[in-house]
Amino acid sequence: MAHIVLTEEQARIVADAQHGIEVRDPQGRSVAFFTPLLPEEAALVAEARRRLQAGGPRIPSARVMDMMAQLQQLHEKGEATAEKIDALVKETVGGGCQ
Repeated sequence: MAHIVLTEEQARIVADAQHGIEVRDPQGRSVAFFTPLLPEEAALVAEARRRLQAGGPRIPSARVMDMMAQLQQLHEKGEATAEKIDALVKETVGGGCQ
């Protein structure tokens, strides 16, 4: 993802904004609109970046999505017992992390 580093003045304007912000090019043409992150959202992004930098094992999203689909099937069949859920989670995590 591309990013742009704001000047101190631009960062202040974004921090003080109560609503969406229009971004214009040097000729004054609109090039983008965005809504600044809420403090809670900024904290979540910072935490995700911290965890990414920390390294460690990761479970591929495809495997997690497959597990979620299997959990949904168990629920729909009325078979979502604690034992089956625990076994499915262990299988997913135990399948190796990256």
